[in-house]
Amino acid sequence: MANIDEELRLASEAKAAIEKMPREILKILRKAALVARAQQTTMRFSSEATLNKARRRVGSALESLIPALEADRETPTRMNKAMVAIDDWIKTARP
Repeated sequence: MANIDEELRLASEAKAAIEKMPREILKILRKAALVARAQQTTMRFSSEATLNKARRRVGSALESLIPALEADRETPTRMNKAMVAIDDWIKTARP
């Protein structure tokens, strides 16, 4: 299980990867999506609901973007959706 520092680091790496768009970003995006999805199941307090919502959104956005990147059919809409979701994830996860 990732701690909040690792989660924030991965979110920042995912954002930077989308901005640069090299092929090696897929590994970073997959790991960030995996962590975002996995962390949803660890909610211990009702106050974490907002963070879990951000995690769901980033997981969904990245899971849509990754196959598009693999098929060389990424779109500005998918990339923007992922960037917005990651920004929200970072803001929500920061203490």
